[in-house]
Amino acid sequence: EQGDAGTNGTNGTDGVDGVNGISKVLVASGNQVSINQGSEGVILSATVPAGKYAMDLSASLSYSNGMTSMPGQSHFNCFVSEVNTYSGAVGNAISNYWPEGGSSSPFRITFEAQPAFDAEIMRRSFANSSTLTLITETNLNWICRHYSEITDDSNEKVFIRYPRIVLIAVDEIVSLN
Repeated sequence: EQGDAGTNGTNGTDGVDGVNGISKVLVASGNQVSINQGSEGVILSATVPAGKYAMDLSASLSYSNGMTSMPGQSHFNCFVSEVNTYSGAVGNAISNYWPEGGSSSPFRITFEAQPAFDAEIMRRSFANSSTLTLITETNLNWICRHYSEITDDSNEKVFIRYPRIVLIAVDEIVSLN
């Protein structure tokens, strides 16, 4: 025979709140852009809300020498900056968020001298990660300059295909070693 039901126990204490997850992912992507030798240009531009972000940049680069002889190394330098010109980023380093916050030294990719057998003679995958903290809503510009150490040749150009900036908003940025 079953006995009488017992009395209800007291409620337990509240558990500890969990860690906040990702609050948002922002993606800026663009179409193909080309930058001639001796020129600069904006690859992507995006208005980003204030916050802390993990940032990934990626693109596919193709170098073309226009079927002409290439006299020396050709360089492709980039910044992510509040300003929208390469010369402005060099002259106002505090406006730069990448490659190193507040630096006037750009990220550089170099294309080596090669014979002109093909219109596109070098391809490179570009990918880089960084972190950034924005105090207020900020317009970010991914700007690049293409130049040669020896001579500028308007036939030479870099094609930037599938450029993309991915920003993951986080509450805290922790370095893993």
